[in-house]
Amino acid sequence: MSEFCCFVNALEQKLCDAKIKVVAFELTDSTNARAKAYAADAADTCPVLFVAKEQSAGRGRLGRDFLSRADSGIYMTLLYFTCEPLCRAVSVTTATAVAAANAICDVTGEQVGIKWVNDIYNEKGKVAGILVESVAAKDGYAIAVGIGINVGARDFPPDLCDIADSLSPLDDDKKAELVESVC
Repeated sequence: MSEFCCFVNALEQKLCDAKIKVVAFELTDSTNARAKAYAADAADTCPVLFVAKEQSAGRGRLGRDFLSRADSGIYMTLLYFTCEPLCRAVSVTTATAVAAANAICDVTGEQVGIKWVNDIYNEKGKVAGILVESVAAKDGYAIAVGIGINVGARDFPPDLCDIADSLSPLDDDKKAELVESVC
């Protein structure tokens, strides 16, 4: 069984009680894109977590690229449905940043902080990014909460080596614990 499959299995076990469905991709364009496409035709309104081993078109705020190489991070989008007006979605980014920063500190012991509300930094650089997008769904709205966390990543491209960093490598169970803690 591949390392990614072990991670997905651990994640499904941890999220079972929360009734969060897990959809996993070895490779996808973007977990946010997959979540938004799913939301448009969803038959139910249960939360869904999209995870990928690698993204070919990971992106951040303002359409910026988010480097999402295989085995170099956790790339995920939590999709949830709501009847609340989408104008309230702006607070979701802030709440997600706090949840992600707390989860990173609690699970890994690494100290991080929040910058620009959607970026998580350690003392050396950006270790995570958040992208929250909303979409109309069949019976209301859906919010796609995308999070990319660099884990064990090294050898960043020249344009990123001065601003990006990574958390230390984590085993599959710790990765799943980190995702569960964020969700």
